[in-house]
Amino acid sequence: MDETPVIVVSGLPRSGTSLMMQMLAAGGLPVMTDSLRTEDASNPRGYYEFEPVKRLAQDSAWFPTARGKAVKIILQLLRATPADVPLKVLLMERPLDEVVSSQFAMLRALRTEPPTTREVLVKTFAKQRETLLAELRKRPNVEIFPVEFHRLVRGDTELIGNIKRFLGAWELDADRMLAAVDPSLYRARGADSGPAVQTPTRLPWQQGTYDGLIVVSVPKSGTNFLSRYLSAVTGWPHRWGRPSRDDASLLAELPERPDAEVARMATHLIQTETDMALLSVDQRPVLFGNRSLVSLEPPPENELGSDHRPKLPYQIIAEHPVRSLPWLLRNPSTCPILHPDDVVREARQLNYGVIFLYRDLRDIANSLAHFLFAGTRFVKFGSLEDAMEVTVHHYAPVLAAAIRTWKNEFSGMILTYEELIQQTRPVFQRIIETFQLPVTKSRLIESSEEFPTFTFRKGGSGDWQNHLTPTQAAHLSSLT
Repeated sequence: MDETPVIVVSGLPRSGTSLMMQMLAAGGLPVMTDSLRTEDASNPRGYYEFEPVKRLAQDSAWFPTARGKAVKIILQLLRATPADVPLKVLLMERPLDEVVSSQFAMLRALRTEPPTTREVLVKTFAKQRETLLAELRKRPNVEIFPVEFHRLVRGDTELIGNIKRFLGAWELDADRMLAAVDPSLYRARGADSGPAVQTPTRLPWQQGTYDGLIVVSVPKSGTNFLSRYLSAVTGWPHRWGRPSRDDASLLAELPERPDAEVARMATHLIQTETDMALLSVDQRPVLFGNRSLVSLEPPPENELGSDHRPKLPYQIIAEHPVRSLPWLLRNPSTCPILHPDDVVREARQLNYGVIFLYRDLRDIANSLAHFLFAGTRFVKFGSLEDAMEVTVHHYAPVLAAAIRTWKNEFSGMILTYEELIQQTRPVFQRIIETFQLPVTKSRLIESSEEFPTFTFRKGGSGDWQNHLTPTQAAHLSSLT
């Protein structure tokens, strides 16, 4: 008989269950999640839910397949778990006033009215919790380990050690578990929440003050805004591309032939400034915002170090999660995705921090199509419809794969464009605190008059609805 238990992360809604699941996944424990419920402003790191859990009372046939894995089950559904399957329950404990405050904040974000008052909900949750735990403790094959939410957020190493011992048979990486905690997401705090939240213990290569930051961002996700503004706040110079990019010629490694459909739809496929000079004035694409997508020129000789790489102390580096934009635009079907491990490996050598930024794929496609129709030095389309069609069916699948790869395999700070729009100042403050960045121009953070907003940026969140056809939108949704 199989005695392998199911690892259950449980508690009341908004008690930290998603955080615990995220930490277990980062530590190396297999987790059951289908990602059907995507991240949002209330849970920027995702909910780690598994849809069949909601129907556990009606259908529990799948539950034995969860042995040896972690699955999130809210406290109210625990009584529906099969009695013949052993459970190890990590029970999240958070003050009820904070739980309710967090739930009300989430409802406000969804523009939904709370079902009752705070006082009534606190009493209801207290009664439910008492009754359900009494039932659960009567089951002989259930072990319960209480996890204090406040200690978890503070990066309490003793608590992590106790969790590891409770789980026993699973070898978990405590450093990676702790590095997965983002204390700035602890927003609904009660009077008994303890001392101020501290930055959790980092991975060994993250100890101490950072010498720079690499912002990995999907195109049209706020790349320039985030990286250039961090440059302005810190006083650190801004550049595109990691130093290892300077060791290779992007032009030399481009596929000789473009994708057939891209070549058919584009009026120009341009590789270099020389190519552009060969075109007549009326044939040359207009540079959108007087900017090109990426510089292909080699670094000046005086910027090269002894190891033939630029010396990069204290810089903000912007990077895309594909090998290069010229490659993506010319031949998307063969464009390699930049893996998080490659960036992290280089960041370790430089003592740089890493952030990943992405956006709703439908908005990415919409913004990118408009950008390409306006004209870049690499590609130009004759109509917005042509640019949109190529973007949706040829460029977007590569970007969707890059987003999936980074969301699933990168354990550092992950931000969304939508979060950047809705909580601009708190996001920048979180970045500065997490990576211990110097602030040479504090007024840019503190002053409402000088702090930048997205008010005048083209294309806000959800703008895709004004431009994508239902078929195009459905296709992009199927990629995520």
